[in-house]
Amino acid sequence: MTDIEILELVAKGLEITGQNRAILLGNLDLEFVYTTKLYQDLMGNPQIIGKRMKDSNHPGAKYADQLRQIASNVIQTGKKSSYFIIYQLPNTKVKRCYINHCSLLINPETGSKVGIMTEIEPFNCKYIGNVLNIANQLVIPSEDETSQQSPTDKVTYQLSDREQEILFLLMIGRSYKEITYIINKIYDKSISISAINSIIRVNLFNKFNTSSVSSLIQIAASNSVIQEIPPSLLKFPEGIFEVDYF
Repeated sequence: MTDIEILELVAKGLEITGQNRAILLGNLDLEFVYTTKLYQDLMGNPQIIGKRMKDSNHPGAKYADQLRQIASNVIQTGKKSSYFIIYQLPNTKVKRCYINHCSLLINPETGSKVGIMTEIEPFNCKYIGNVLNIANQLVIPSEDETSQQSPTDKVTYQLSDREQEILFLLMIGRSYKEITYIINKIYDKSISISAINSIIRVNLFNKFNTSSVSSLIQIAASNSVIQEIPPSLLKFPEGIFEVDYF
């Protein structure tokens, strides 16, 4: 089979099995050759087939050079690359954040390289209980929205800014490694994962009188502890950040 036929075969397979996944296929010239419907929906239905990133209306086009370098490295080394991509929608207070996984496609008959496949995962795809339903975007609440919130008689917990940040990230399904990465990226620090672990298992567990993350999340959700996205998390910079733990 030719390289083009391999890409066509992969695309046909995704037509059948991949429609609940956000996937992009590209050839070795880094031209888009196929996307699943979910990918198109998440990206705002850009016109990209047959084009390169820099020549398209893809929302990530402003990072075309960086994305091309990442894809080129994947093609050269054969190693999968995972990275965050964050951008703010024009004329809005919305930031979108995705985790992209870029891998090499190989012709199984010849062993030759035929293209790349990128699958994206909305970063904020999980939420629990009374945590804001932010789906795949962070929305900065307006003053009117925050002033209309009614008081409750639920249990009050006194949390530091850092504890609120970490609790929020736990409640939207982020791992300890992801939380460590995010905190360090926001504050340009080198906080260790053991320090994050200590805040969760000592500070938060003691304050919520629990001994498990699942129970911590349940208690926090039932008492509406997190009413809005911690302001510091909205400072997460736009751009592309490669990671190595996904």
